[in-house]
Amino acid sequence: MKNQLRILLIDDDEDEYILLKELVAGSARGRAIAKIQLEWVSTYEEARKAFSECEYDLFLVDYHLGGRNGLDLLQEAEARACPAPAIMLTGQGSYDIDISAMQLGVADYLEKGQLTMPLLERSIRYAIEQKEAEKQLEALIQERTRDLALVEKQALALAALQKATSSLLHTLNISRLMGQILDAAREAIPSAEEVRLNLIERLHGRGKTLAELLLHDSRIHRIDLSGNLPAPLQDINDGYSLLIPDLQDVPALQQFLAKEAKDKTHSAMIAPMILDREVLGALSLTAAAASVFSEEDLRLLTSFAATATAAIHNAILYSETQNLAATDPLTGQLNRRTFFELGEREISRFERFGHPFSWIMFDLDLFKQINDHYGHPAGDQVLVEIVNRCCEVIRHVDVLGRYGGDEFVILLPETDHVRAREIAERIRTSIVDTPIMTDAGPIPVSISMGITQVTPDTADLGLLLNKVDQALYKSKQAGRNTITVLL
Repeated sequence: MKNQLRILLIDDDEDEYILLKELVAGSARGRAIAKIQLEWVSTYEEARKAFSECEYDLFLVDYHLGGRNGLDLLQEAEARACPAPAIMLTGQGSYDIDISAMQLGVADYLEKGQLTMPLLERSIRYAIEQKEAEKQLEALIQERTRDLALVEKQALALAALQKATSSLLHTLNISRLMGQILDAAREAIPSAEEVRLNLIERLHGRGKTLAELLLHDSRIHRIDLSGNLPAPLQDINDGYSLLIPDLQDVPALQQFLAKEAKDKTHSAMIAPMILDREVLGALSLTAAAASVFSEEDLRLLTSFAATATAAIHNAILYSETQNLAATDPLTGQLNRRTFFELGEREISRFERFGHPFSWIMFDLDLFKQINDHYGHPAGDQVLVEIVNRCCEVIRHVDVLGRYGGDEFVILLPETDHVRAREIAERIRTSIVDTPIMTDAGPIPVSISMGITQVTPDTADLGLLLNKVDQALYKSKQAGRNTITVLL
């Protein structure tokens, strides 16, 4: 991120600009964002011109702009053409406005009354990093598309490869892409009778993403190539392509290539899939007869493996970008927008099937004092550890999301309020009983919690949030470190 960011506030109220400027100025020293140059325009036409010139790193757009509003502005051609991210500001939260703003491509939606510098900084950082990731992904796809265009100009010997790989770079679902790679490899080299993809198990790097895939295609396998390996397997691990005239002469490769029919398979060739010097896996083609494949076939397979690896890289980047867009960068949990989307789906399920589900909302007691006394880095460590402790208590089907600041929400499918209270109590106890270790030392922490269960009268996201928020407020009024159920 730049050392200095030019940010434009679009707001028809100069007082809001003064307040925001004082907030930025008062929190600039020692923060992750070194310098913010905050500028201001107050009219709709000035805002359109600023978007047209697109000289700012980020836009803060107020919803109310005189006779128009921020949503109208974001629909203008000038705003859509400017690649700089935008964050919507509003004086009063509205789920409908939030959804509309997100559909128009804003990176976040912040309420002025709850705005703090840490929240604003994280929102700015997320917005800029998301745009950078999208630019990198777009540039990579364009680069790979150009590479594909060059491949299409090669000799007629590559015609089969061109046809087989033309669709791979447009598939961004990793699991689906794996099957398409195998089908395309089989089509590119018709002399092959069987095709197999061995993914090398990794605990780090890009290979970790592939190692975590659920494998549904019987042609895809995982293999451990750690430790002392015989020469042929070590060659694969080192990134070399192999041509084997007769597999019976290379026993070490028989199980790697043809476990189910090792006595009936003779010809084989293997091309590693290499990304950033890391071997992700190996694409293998086999045939029953000996000496079926040629050196030209091996070059073709090696070229195909490189193109397939580029497609996998695109899919991994897309997956990472999607994850970035759906999660909170500090805690790794769902952000508010994605959590609300899941909440709407769960409400729809309740309306169809009537299955119970409950919501928990909680926040840290006196979190501002923690930040003031121990520092914001320690406060961030507290938030991360609280999330970790929650995850140790809740079930796999439960959904944890960060509502904003130090507020979190938990969606509990198939759970009534009695069971929800038991879960909430275990969470509360796990947090209050053991101080949280931070770089600033141990910090005792407690939380206040509110619970509600959806009913036919509250089968609406806004009503549900209002109810659980009231429950949380009652817990605060009761002295904090307590749980309130409100139906």
